[in-house]
Amino acid sequence: MGEIAVRGNHVITHYMDPNPDSFKDGWFLTGDLGYLDDDNYLFVKGRKKEIISRGGEKVAPAAVENTLNDLDFIEQLAVIGMPDDLYGEEVTAVVVSTTPGLNEAEQRQAIFDYSTTHLAKFESPTRVEFLREFPRNITGKVLRPQLREQLLMVGEEK
Repeated sequence: MGEIAVRGNHVITHYMDPNPDSFKDGWFLTGDLGYLDDDNYLFVKGRKKEIISRGGEKVAPAAVENTLNDLDFIEQLAVIGMPDDLYGEEVTAVVVSTTPGLNEAEQRQAIFDYSTTHLAKFESPTRVEFLREFPRNITGKVLRPQLREQLLMVGEEK
């Protein structure tokens, strides 16, 4: 797995505002992570800046989200890295439930149990938080840095 880079006549070669991290040796670095399989099909696994570093392992939040979204009580889900003194970051599943405020303990345990059988140990969430809604930008994309800050502030209040 690595960062996806593209080049060709149809690909930009520079930005108006300097951004040297986006270009290398004529290649445009997309910021996406993925791999090519044996048949040269490209699989996109997530965004480079969203990768969680847990005890030396790299966790793609999108892969964890795709797996956990199979659980029927999850209306919306975001997986983010939160600070962990021992492992660097902990894999944190932030859930908007189909039954807000109800059965959170059971749903949290269901996520832990499902992760044990469907994800690698280092990918499995070690923390599950429930919210009513996510911070989003104007196009509806979850603002992960703001979500992380929101959870850090809640943790400080406890």
